[in-house]
Amino acid sequence: MEYLSKLQSLLGLIAFPLIAWTLSEQRKPIDFRPLIIGIVLQLVLATLLLHVEWFQKFLLLLNDTVSTLENATIAGTTLVFGYLGGGELPFVETETANSYILGLRALTLIILISALTSLLSYWRILPWIIGKLSQLLENPLPLKFIQSTTGKLELYDLQEDPNELTDLSEIRVADAERLKGLFSGWLNSTRRISDPQNNGDFNPEVLRRLKALGYIQ
Repeated sequence: MEYLSKLQSLLGLIAFPLIAWTLSEQRKPIDFRPLIIGIVLQLVLATLLLHVEWFQKFLLLLNDTVSTLENATIAGTTLVFGYLGGGELPFVETETANSYILGLRALTLIILISALTSLLSYWRILPWIIGKLSQLLENPLPLKFIQSTTGKLELYDLQEDPNELTDLSEIRVADAERLKGLFSGWLNSTRRISDPQNNGDFNPEVLRRLKALGYIQ
């Protein structure tokens, strides 16, 4: 059974991208590199969660931290509100959920975490962590492609050149042509509705309304 479970997971990694590709209207301009990178990242994360001890301890530490905050919040609400805030009940509880008051238990924890978040933001700790995570998870190929109305191409590496000062379109010709193809495919798909010869796929009532609004001739 364990073997079948692993096989099912592997088939899911293959089947869902395949279904998305099959249902796509434009299969040729699809860039498979982000897909492959995403699947590899999932496998790496799964390996870390299941087989790397220090990573498991790190997640447990995060869980213990949240539990500590929750216990501290319950202690505070119990001091102020008694059993309504999570303290020992002075009566026998017949339904477990009946003694849980959302406004005095969950809301107070949310307020505490919000206050800590504001404090960490003020100390510039949280922005630094978010910045590092964004660098780690950013697009592995952070390129910006521009095609002007005159047909001029521009290509910038946003990681090395965030101010877009160095045009790489004549240096990284393959990337420029690949992005040009993706852009042309998207542009052609958006123009289909404005082409009178390709309006057969649309509802006549929809076409009438679009013409009335001036979107098509």
